[in-house]
Amino acid sequence: SRYPFSGFVFPNFRPWVEKVVGINVEDAVSRPPARRPAPPVNNAAFLAGVGACCKRMSQEDKDRVFHGHGHTCQEVYLVRFAQLERVPDLVVWPGCHEHVEQIVALANQHNVVVIPFGGGTSVSGALTCPSNETRMIVSLDMHEMNKIKWIDTANMLVCMEAGIVGQDVKRRLEAQGLTIGHEPDSLEFSSLGLCLSACEPAWGG
Repeated sequence: SRYPFSGFVFPNFRPWVEKVVGINVEDAVSRPPARRPAPPVNNAAFLAGVGACCKRMSQEDKDRVFHGHGHTCQEVYLVRFAQLERVPDLVVWPGCHEHVEQIVALANQHNVVVIPFGGGTSVSGALTCPSNETRMIVSLDMHEMNKIKWIDTANMLVCMEAGIVGQDVKRRLEAQGLTIGHEPDSLEFSSLGLCLSACEPAWGG
């Protein structure tokens, strides 16, 4: 129900696509067999300390691949055809600001690469792991940091943790009669990524 054309039938759309665009919608592409990512690069000194400053961490293939790409057409193609050359070696979920500080300090101390991960909707290539990177790459997943810290209704400001997802921001602010003021296409999945944002009275709120 989000879009005005949802639920409508377009009987002439497929013939138009086939005639004008020249696409045969019956065409099928054979997918290659599933391929496991390369074994993770491990930095023993970093691993020895990081467990104490995160809520959880994972080196499972599915988590590493999930955190190794954004949503550009090229990245989706590489995932679909098992061509991702490099994925994170470890995924960590910090639970608070202090965790993030400690993880970054450890990474700096032990020469480990850190790539922040929000909702994974990036179309800027920000989640791409360099194929020639030989150091350990850590994906810093912010999803556990999803709290609203405070709301200042006098100045219409709200402080939220960086991992809060757009749809949760919208729902929680609307409960207070407020709105974030914009609605990106990736609202359901993308995270805030900022700590201080403006809010305004919700329409009808």
